[in-house]
Amino acid sequence: LILVGDAPGISQLLRHVPAGNVVALVGASIRPQYLAELEQMAARLAVPLLVQPKFGSGEYAAFVRALGALHADLVWVNSYSMILRDDLLAAVRLGGVNVHAALLPRNRGCNPIQWGIIHGESEGGVTLHEITPGIDEGPIIDQRRVPIDISDDWMAVRDRIAVMTDELIVANLPKILAGSWLAVAQDAARASYGRRRRAEDGRFDWSLPVIDIHSRIRALLPPLPPAYYIDAAGERVPMTGRL
Repeated sequence: LILVGDAPGISQLLRHVPAGNVVALVGASIRPQYLAELEQMAARLAVPLLVQPKFGSGEYAAFVRALGALHADLVWVNSYSMILRDDLLAAVRLGGVNVHAALLPRNRGCNPIQWGIIHGESEGGVTLHEITPGIDEGPIIDQRRVPIDISDDWMAVRDRIAVMTDELIVANLPKILAGSWLAVAQDAARASYGRRRRAEDGRFDWSLPVIDIHSRIRALLPPLPPAYYIDAAGERVPMTGRL
């Protein structure tokens, strides 16, 4: 296996995946804050850390070659911020599987926990799925569900999903290691997508329904850039606690 993700994501996989099955770790060049910790993990495993450059950069072709030279069976992704294109997946015998913090096909793409809360959803979860060219569109291997209560902030939902992610990994590890999993195509008619959030997306005004304001605040509590409004003086007022 090649494990791909940020430091928390790969650390979670390593709690369950036998070290002897890991031939490399991959981190994202666009998230340099995790690379030092990933280097330490790779050193403990005595495997290389490869850093994925942006597509089209001068280093990209060498990265693809280095990935192929590992002769790995599978890429397993957890909490990652870059797309694995077809050329990368083709360099690995069985392609890749991904852990996504949502009940696919709902909330494909970025920031699924935040979008789920903002949209007033009462249920979230985590999905293990095959990686295909479309973002989070691959066939589903397994899922776990978690409730989202009206009083939950995003951190409570994240922690609940983390527990279910451990359960999902453990339950599916034997068939992933054996390359013998089954997967079911997603229902595209039920799909929704979330783009990567920006700090400016947190702005609201008090004419919105109270429930919508409440959902935005609890979805964006610090350490995320918080929801905010502009007061009569034109100043930004951050909402750092619940209504």
